[in-house]
Amino acid sequence: MSLERQESKERDIPEQIGARTATVASSIFVAKIVSFLLNGAAFVFVARLLGPGTYGLYTLALAVAGFFGFFGDFGIGTAFSKFLAEQAHREEWSKMGVLLSNGYAILLIGSGAFTVAAVALSGPSAQYVFHNPSYAPLVIVAALTIVLGAMFSVSYSALIGLGRGKSVVATMSIQSIIQSVLAIGLALLGFGPFAPIIGLVVGYAIGIVFAMYVLFRRTKARFTAPAKKGMIDILSFSVPIAVSNISSAITSNASLIVLGLLTTSVVVGNFGITSRISSIIDLVNGSISLSLLPFFATALARKATSIRISRFYNYSIYFAFMLVAPVILFLVVLSTPITYTLFGGTYKLAPLYIEVLGVGTLLGIAGGYSSTLLISANRVKDVMKYNVVIAVVQLALLFPLVDWLGGLGLAILTFLVSPILVNIFMIRKAQKILGVKLDIARLVRVVVADLVSAAFIVPLMLFFNGNFIALIPTALVEQIVLYPVVLSLVKGVTMSDLDTLRRVTAKIPIGNAIVSLITAYTSAFMR
Repeated sequence: MSLERQESKERDIPEQIGARTATVASSIFVAKIVSFLLNGAAFVFVARLLGPGTYGLYTLALAVAGFFGFFGDFGIGTAFSKFLAEQAHREEWSKMGVLLSNGYAILLIGSGAFTVAAVALSGPSAQYVFHNPSYAPLVIVAALTIVLGAMFSVSYSALIGLGRGKSVVATMSIQSIIQSVLAIGLALLGFGPFAPIIGLVVGYAIGIVFAMYVLFRRTKARFTAPAKKGMIDILSFSVPIAVSNISSAITSNASLIVLGLLTTSVVVGNFGITSRISSIIDLVNGSISLSLLPFFATALARKATSIRISRFYNYSIYFAFMLVAPVILFLVVLSTPITYTLFGGTYKLAPLYIEVLGVGTLLGIAGGYSSTLLISANRVKDVMKYNVVIAVVQLALLFPLVDWLGGLGLAILTFLVSPILVNIFMIRKAQKILGVKLDIARLVRVVVADLVSAAFIVPLMLFFNGNFIALIPTALVEQIVLYPVVLSLVKGVTMSDLDTLRRVTAKIPIGNAIVSLITAYTSAFMR
């Protein structure tokens, strides 16, 4: 191969990988949209029906189950996403079947043991967390989410690693439909906090069955008997990821338990609403994050230079800020109208928590992607070390902040302090190990455009004066029209950026048409 052809091929690496990432990310986005619409509708209905007190019981029950399930998926989902992408690229179907079989075996043994432990200790958990031993059955049902949640998470991670976007959509849609229908139906029948938990358990179970059918019946992978050596090989990569997940899970679930001990179920319910609102932001940001790992791994496997990796890394963060930041700031500015409209006036504390959530999410985008890049480069021990340090800091600050500020203290700790620490550790390590450099100047221009656009919502709030039903859609239309104009005026986007965005979304059926309209509209103000 000539030097010219080699250089041309290397130049295309970020764009080729970007196109594949955009295609899978769009499928994940569709899946999350479907899941959000179904679960969101059920969530609003059930939350209003149960009220903050009873909804707080549901939130605490899942927190107790999550505390016992602190191992999460033992890092198997991350291993599947990375290694299945590499094996599919090399068409190593037999290795793929071995990897899946050994990974699922590890997960069943580990998460199954913690599920049994949660059931065995359901009585003391109900006594000390709920202050009422009669809630032990609620803890028992919630404990099933430990093994089923881990299996479900690993299953769609495997589909993402294989690039099976449509199957991801189908799996998450099936799970959401079952969960939503059961949650609403059982709530109407008077099952109280059991209703959403039972819906979650059954939805997970059916989603797992469908995903495994796709993995083992619709691909060339074949199930094999688990082997000790193969399981050890997987664990050598996944254990550091599992430790990172453990530190995060212990912190998040212990935080909710401490919040329940030091405050009331009403405060916990308001914090639970905030956690749910974060799923709106995750529609875009989470879709990008989930799809990045296998494609960062592919780029590194192709031995792309640090310059090319840096280009793809910066474009990932840049486009995330372009797409995610406007949504986040929209939620931040309209936190009270949105909360009041969706959940009624009883959740009075949630808007303040949502504002902290929005700021912290913006701050954490670059650090989160840097962490994904380090995992793709097999720097899992570095990621583990930093996540453990972050967890220790959070736990050290947990009691003082919650005791002093209540739910606001936990919101600051969870949504603001943690992202800042992630940025400090992960970005610097990615720069040192992989030679990537963050383009701060470009990101600043995008953030300025986001802030200026969001500021124009304030006059609308004064004009509508409490008429939230009219305010929210009007503000949404204003942002859609105004944001591209401001972005172009502050030079937050170039014609080259718009051309790149068009090319990487070219194979996305509906998304390509939408992107083409947006880029055409934006470019009109750049001439």
